[in-house]
Amino acid sequence: MRNALIAAAAALACAPFSAAHTYIQQLRNVDDNGNYVGDWGYPRGYCAKGDTSCDPNDMNNWLLPDPKTEPGLFISDKSILCKATQRRPQQLDADKYPRLKAIPGKHIVLRYSENGHVSQKGPGLVTPDITNKWKPDKGGTVFVYGTTDPKEDEKLVNVLQWTADGKGGDGRGVLLGLNDFDDGRCYEASPVPIVKERAAKSPSYAMGQTGQGSGMFSIPCESNIQLPKDAPVGKPYTIYWVWQWNTYPEVKQPDAPQGKDQYYTTCMDVDVVDTIASDVNATAKFPMPQQDDISVAVKDFKARTADYTDAIKGEVGPYFSSNNIGPTAPGAPASTSVASAPPSGVASPAPSTVASAPAGLLPTDVPPMSTRPGRPQPSQVPSSGNSGNESGGNGSSGNRTSGDVVTVTDIVYITVKGPSVTPTTLATAVVPSSDNAPATSAAPSSRNAPAPTGVPRLTSRPGRPQPQITARAFSPRGRYYRA
Repeated sequence: MRNALIAAAAALACAPFSAAHTYIQQLRNVDDNGNYVGDWGYPRGYCAKGDTSCDPNDMNNWLLPDPKTEPGLFISDKSILCKATQRRPQQLDADKYPRLKAIPGKHIVLRYSENGHVSQKGPGLVTPDITNKWKPDKGGTVFVYGTTDPKEDEKLVNVLQWTADGKGGDGRGVLLGLNDFDDGRCYEASPVPIVKERAAKSPSYAMGQTGQGSGMFSIPCESNIQLPKDAPVGKPYTIYWVWQWNTYPEVKQPDAPQGKDQYYTTCMDVDVVDTIASDVNATAKFPMPQQDDISVAVKDFKARTADYTDAIKGEVGPYFSSNNIGPTAPGAPASTSVASAPPSGVASPAPSTVASAPAGLLPTDVPPMSTRPGRPQPSQVPSSGNSGNESGGNGSSGNRTSGDVVTVTDIVYITVKGPSVTPTTLATAVVPSSDNAPATSAAPSSRNAPAPTGVPRLTSRPGRPQPQITARAFSPRGRYYRA
């Protein structure tokens, strides 16, 4: 009988990964040492796998944009954050799936099955990977938000603007944390190398059967957050889990060459209390029908982050760019950007006197760029004792000696379909040899004439084709997993 139960559990764990996508299944408190403590908690309207009284997919799974109500590839201001079963702060069955009780300032884990987004990629697959091939490695980013002022018709595009300091978007909520989807430990039973490797390091068993079987029952992934210290005791605190799993146009997916937005969300509440049971040896109440025996959080639960950390730039569609939302508001984590801003202390470019091209021949929405997206910006002013050659390879060079100055001339060539435009010297800046001395400037005809407050960098060598720059000609992640 025992062997039959183990076999049944293994069969359920090996069910086809395409049958469902990911959503939060359980919540648990974590003490300062990383131990799971207290009883299990669940999202709004939750139905567990293995519960024959309800359909987990119908109750839990929510994809945005919703194919039924919002056809298309991109999210919009119509994208409602929560599934219909989760728009109100109600549990499906509070006796089986109650809310988590949590303490202000303490850590919480939000657990979810990886559903093949970890185990079904890489070498040794039984079937080709068609699920993760076009997606960011590590499964993309999970953003977790919190609020004491939830709305029944909460919009995804509003919540994505919330920041860690509470000043982003409409100011009703905060960014509680962000993690890579893959926590580095989770897996589901499968005869592939990555699962065997992880199971050897972190064996798992069905609850009550520790040490029996292969040790490859499954370990859910987890998102790690800290409940705000000022969360009001005696009231529910709402948490929104948002998995950003978009396809970017750079990977050229055949059925979506322009890329597509793909978000999965779960909405839940926790009851904020003063104390909870903290005995790590006690058996937690309210386990799932298919409960694993894992009792500790991932080792870096207090300091997890993600490869890509900006939810606004992670959007593939046009909503944020067309509404001039961004760059990242204060308080949000740092992110990869299209082009870096000038270093602190470097003045902004002054208005140029270069002849203007006829209207309509040149784009008006392309920012000036001195390097290709994603490449480090060279220093604006060479340090003393270094060669005058710039990393961009503009062709100028010079050796500096004490008391000498370096003359830097930037020339911009513009080609238009109309009257010819001659090369125009914008400015000649004179930089003293001492890095601490104040900079002076001179026009080409005089070394004492004042220089403009800022000089744009030369964007290309004369005679070479200008690279075409578009609003989305960059990869927010920079790296993609390919089978």
